[in-house]
Amino acid sequence: MLGTRFLQYVGKNGAYYRRMLDATREQWPRMHEKTATKLRSLQTRLGSFFAGDVRDYLDTEVPADAPVVMFPPFYASDYQAQFAPIDAAFDWPEPSFDELTEDGKERIIEQVQDRPNWVLGLHIERPELRDKLAGVVQTANRGLPIYVYAAAAGIRTTSPAAAWRRKAASRTAVGGRSSTCLRSPTRSSGRTRSAGPRGNRCPIRRSPPGTRRRCGRGGRT
Repeated sequence: MLGTRFLQYVGKNGAYYRRMLDATREQWPRMHEKTATKLRSLQTRLGSFFAGDVRDYLDTEVPADAPVVMFPPFYASDYQAQFAPIDAAFDWPEPSFDELTEDGKERIIEQVQDRPNWVLGLHIERPELRDKLAGVVQTANRGLPIYVYAAAAGIRTTSPAAAWRRKAASRTAVGGRSSTCLRSPTRSSGRTRSAGPRGNRCPIRRSPPGTRRRCGRGGRT
């Protein structure tokens, strides 16, 4: 687990990589103890592990009535690229599997939907699964949205901007009028001033000198 954090810097030249490796060596005892403590405290235990192709796993190991939750790799050789530093550092019985092509992705989607209960996360929207759309997840403002489909759908959108809006609305409901402008990003012919986290901006209307206007429900311009 710790290897996923520092092995990416091994074997690379540059002051940044040297600083990251030096910091890892210095903090290693604390990092190792913290990780081990966290793992020991987990209540959920891994029941089994299949070292092989996920398509073979669904066909031969997973019972037909078992629920399946899957976020398949989005791009060809995605997992190989992610774990290449670990494979280079550790000697282990690496499983054999075929590269996941577009046809292979289609096969996985079909295999998952054959189950009575399933959840499938994809990086592209699938019109034929629109009635199964359970939500859209975006973990970063500029990150790719992940479309989550499920046998039992109930749409919900989760993103950093949506989370901030819910938090701001909750504060307003509890404490009365908020001092933060809650408008969405808006085009304006005049200047703009940041009035919310990470890019939410309020238009500033030009006013005669010595006068002030209110922006939205709260902050002043």
